[in-house]
Amino acid sequence: MGFFVERVETQDKIVITFKKYALFVWGVLAFICLFLLSSMFFREAGMVLNVLFWTFLFVWIVPYLKTYREIHAAMRKKGVKMSGSKYSFSNPLIVEITK
Repeated sequence: MGFFVERVETQDKIVITFKKYALFVWGVLAFICLFLLSSMFFREAGMVLNVLFWTFLFVWIVPYLKTYREIHAAMRKKGVKMSGSKYSFSNPLIVEITK
């Protein structure tokens, strides 16, 4: 899970850094653009891209599920501070959960 998310836990907070989330966001946008272009001109290529897109989503989202559940539970119970950007590679999304 270290490739997708870095989790550091101290006595008073948990810091979760989404290191590769920008790659996911830009990858989804690229797949959508490619799918729209290919479906207009090449129907078979659009079908192949559709299968690749859903595979990409599945492979990318599964490692995040445990982390998402932890963040949502913390949002309901305690304070959560978010910083960074999900679109930036140099300023990744950081979630701080207070204990």
